[in-house]
Amino acid sequence: MKILKFKHYTRWIAYGLGFYLYSNLKDLYLFLPPMIGFLFAFYRMLSAQEDQQNGWMLYIFFCLLCIEAIHLEPLGVLILLFILYDKIVVHWLLNMFADNPLGDALHIFAIYAIYFVILSFLNQNSVEMLRYLVGYSLFEFVLWRVYVKSQV
Repeated sequence: MKILKFKHYTRWIAYGLGFYLYSNLKDLYLFLPPMIGFLFAFYRMLSAQEDQQNGWMLYIFFCLLCIEAIHLEPLGVLILLFILYDKIVVHWLLNMFADNPLGDALHIFAIYAIYFVILSFLNQNSVEMLRYLVGYSLFEFVLWRVYVKSQV
């Protein structure tokens, strides 16, 4: 029993360190996306499940905090954006795209666009990453579709 708990904790630590290292590699190679859209799609999938796995939700929030900390942005903005966007936009306005791949692409693009706009207001300057918006969104959409297809 103790061995299972130890393996469980080491797996979560390995996931956290892996994402942290990926986030730092992303700063070296600008073509790599920060995975915000993929994390949102994963968050939506988990929040739609009846038996929500709180460990995965905490992992997603940890990853979002890492992204913000590495880029020296205000902490918690992405978490708040995920929750509000999911509760307001996804559930009220865009429910027709629930299981549609086009809806996933739209949500991933919208998360990036809204986050970049929020950052431009908070930093009172234009966001230099705005030019990567479409490329990041497409790359993460393809990753998300591969993940979804692998789960079936």
